[in-house]
Amino acid sequence: MGLVSLKPGEYLEPLGQNLSIIQHRQGYRFSLDAVLLAGFVEPKAGEKVFDLGTGSGIIPLLLFLREPEIQVTGLELQERLADQARRSVLLNSLGARFKIIQGDLKELEGEWLNQWDVVVANPPFFAVKQGGRVNENAEKAIARHEIACTLEDVVKAARLLLKGRGRFLLIHRAERLQTIIEMLACYHFTLTRLAFVHPYEDTPANLVLVEGTLGGGSPLKVLPGIVVHREKGKYTRQLERLFAGENLFC
Repeated sequence: MGLVSLKPGEYLEPLGQNLSIIQHRQGYRFSLDAVLLAGFVEPKAGEKVFDLGTGSGIIPLLLFLREPEIQVTGLELQERLADQARRSVLLNSLGARFKIIQGDLKELEGEWLNQWDVVVANPPFFAVKQGGRVNENAEKAIARHEIACTLEDVVKAARLLLKGRGRFLLIHRAERLQTIIEMLACYHFTLTRLAFVHPYEDTPANLVLVEGTLGGGSPLKVLPGIVVHREKGKYTRQLERLFAGENLFC
């Protein structure tokens, strides 16, 4: 590992295979959403991946655990998180394969357009409603609420970045699936894979994993439902395998 100094409030969280990520005790920290999305991507050797809103760089690191022969660029709006992600890249000696950029997904550089095989996004889940409660921690609020970008901003950015037949993968709230499908169609994506995530076997899905292929792809494949917990505090075998570095479905 590279030599990287931790800043006040930071700590290292191990990810497996001698990889670690820098987290902040009071700021935004990655959650199960990112782990599920990384397991859904199924990266292939040689692919170029763009992570929209990379946060502390968790998805690039998790993808590397699954397929080391990829190139990943992560774009993050928030300065502190972008710095944290860059230092995690250096910490794991992955500067040759990973690049972290601070920037706005609504202002993409021209040289990035139509260059990527895969775009991934774990976007803010919640629209900002008048009078609605938003997290007092600004870093967490921007990550969870559509303050800095909307779902359409994210889909539009993916459309601009991808090559033809490139894959766009995201995780979102299950109740927003209809809007996601409509948005994908609007930006010329074909829905190719779909999986629902259930907290427990006998509970309704609260999350959905979606893959769209730009300009058309294979017929839609609805994958088996993902169950997170077999009982309170205990993950299912599928989730245990995921945490061990396997993909969700292969």
